[in-house]
Amino acid sequence: MFFWIFETLILKGCYYFLNMANNGSSPPFFELFAYTGYKFVSLCLIVIAQFAFGTLVSYVVLFVTGSLFCLFFFQTIKAHTHGGNTLVEHIRDVSMNKKTLTGAVSLG
Repeated sequence: MFFWIFETLILKGCYYFLNMANNGSSPPFFELFAYTGYKFVSLCLIVIAQFAFGTLVSYVVLFVTGSLFCLFFFQTIKAHTHGGNTLVEHIRDVSMNKKTLTGAVSLG
């Protein structure tokens, strides 16, 4: 539980340090907490596959559920960091800080 809360705090801190939380685009703490908690659903499926079918199948389930979780988290965080329709908002959206954070968070 400590590592789960710590991971969420690190993620929330990244929003502040990259100046993405000041404009209201950052998700609230408990929403991030819920998003990062979805990894436990994948872990349950992996453990069930390990007990039912063995190690090889559990690695396949790990790869599939990990990829799906990465896609889900990337799309969710991307929706929160998307700005408005002005040119300034577009420049902020395509900045390397936002792309790097969104990609790193979804892989982590």
